Amino acid sequence: MAVIHLRIPFSENFPVSFAFGAIPDSEEIKRKYRQWRMVRHNGIDYDLPEGTSVLVTAAGTVIQSGDNGGFGISVTIQHLWGKVYMLTFEKSARLWGIG
Repeated sequence: MAVIHLRIPFSENFPVSFAFGAIPDSEEIKRKYRQWRMVRHNGIDYDLPEGTSVLVTAAGTVIQSGDNGGFGISVTIQHLWGKVYMLTFEKSARLWGIG
């Protein structure tokens, strides 16, 4: 099995706001999880202040960026080993384009 090396997507220390495998308390989020056929959180959310630069976790190509409906504003990056989804619920986020 190949080893995948990932970086933290920012250069400072910020707290995890919702851990991988966590079960949400919010009934609204639980409803969305049921729609998406999820039981537990399949990512890691960090609490970053507005204006913080977010970096890619590994080399790849941006294949989607912009408003993604129920996911908020998001960026999807295709890596050789799979996809990484980064998103924000701030409508003022500035995103790079596809490519």
